[in-house]
Amino acid sequence: SGGVTARMVGAFLRSSPENVPWHRVVGAGGKYSVGKIDPALAVLQKTRLSEEGVSFKRNGDVDMVVSQYEAP
Repeated sequence: SGGVTARMVGAFLRSSPENVPWHRVVGAGGKYSVGKIDPALAVLQKTRLSEEGVSFKRNGDVDMVVSQYEAP
């Protein structure tokens, strides 16, 4: 093991400065995991992603095939 887990990312984001782009972190398959904490945050997250040009599926999830970051 030794890899980064979803809990580790969540803990970092909760304690990170406000200028960290938390809205770019989505769960597996493009789900808004932050919605479990507060549904209003999921709406804000989708709004911010939309403003950045992220593509969405018909069900509202992020289209990971089109929008997933590819490391150089």
